[in-house]
Amino acid sequence: LEYNYANILYSSWSYEDALVYYDASIQHGDYLYAYCKKLKILRITWHKEEFKQLYQEIEKKLQTNDIWDKNLIYGNLYYETQKFSEAIWEYEKYLEYRSWDFYTLNAIGDSYYKLWKYQESLEYYQKSLEINNKIPYTQNSISKCHLKLWNHQKAVNLLHELVKYNSQNFMSYFLLWKVYFKLKDNKQA
Repeated sequence: LEYNYANILYSSWSYEDALVYYDASIQHGDYLYAYCKKLKILRITWHKEEFKQLYQEIEKKLQTNDIWDKNLIYGNLYYETQKFSEAIWEYEKYLEYRSWDFYTLNAIGDSYYKLWKYQESLEYYQKSLEINNKIPYTQNSISKCHLKLWNHQKAVNLLHELVKYNSQNFMSYFLLWKVYFKLKDNKQA
């Protein structure tokens, strides 16, 4: 319960409050996903020393516990420390057992995106979309890849479709503005 509430706080950028609930989640079961989210917050908020300590603590726990999803957790650790190639390798190993995990497919897409490998990124986002087409994040990510690959019209078409079906998807509006701005179409932007 604390973990889910922490995720809500995290997604609304209430990082300090989210840390409190991730800590509570950890206290109630040594929840490694909460450790990874906490690590992400420490990175985002520039708490370098605490980040380093927590990273070492997580690695120690991973070495002592027999955890079935170690590859996913290591992938998250590598992603949070900006070791994207290593993250991709770990995520791929995890997908050997859970090929239907669209969140992990998105994580691989995110990792390739950070490596500026937009075509590979696009392929993983599209695989994720085939499994679950209800995630606006995935659809927006596909649009961002099309922008980077200079497929502006594909990005525009997809974003218009997203806005049409979900008028609350503010990221799609922002990306549309970005495309029109890039195309110097001030009337549309």
